[in-house]
Amino acid sequence: MADPVASARRARDKLGMAWRCLLPLPLLCACGSGLSTEQLEAVVEEGQPGLSECYNAALAEHPLKEEVRFTAEIRIAATGTVESVEFDQQPPIPGLGTCLRDTIGRWRFPQAEKATGTTLPLIFNPEVVQKPLE
Repeated sequence: MADPVASARRARDKLGMAWRCLLPLPLLCACGSGLSTEQLEAVVEEGQPGLSECYNAALAEHPLKEEVRFTAEIRIAATGTVESVEFDQQPPIPGLGTCLRDTIGRWRFPQAEKATGTTLPLIFNPEVVQKPLE
């Protein structure tokens, strides 16, 4: 069984964001059913560029120098479609939450026996770009 802490660290280091999978929400998934951490991780890794695009687009319109942290709660139907995306707090950059919700909503997960609930902690850092000396 994969170590979820190690998986989150690998994702954070590789993708510039951290995520973790918690136990499925009781109303969404019976124990032992639903998607595995590996299945969730694969879809999130594939969808990460879309999350970065949302962040960069929002940042271009509303510059922010601080790190942005919040958590997305994702409910996935047994068919693999995303049923809902909610945030634990309002994303601090206008338009970011809407774009992320739309992007995550288009993700397709493998089919499972039961619906799955997971959380996705999102950490975005603005890149420091040095201008060339003239």
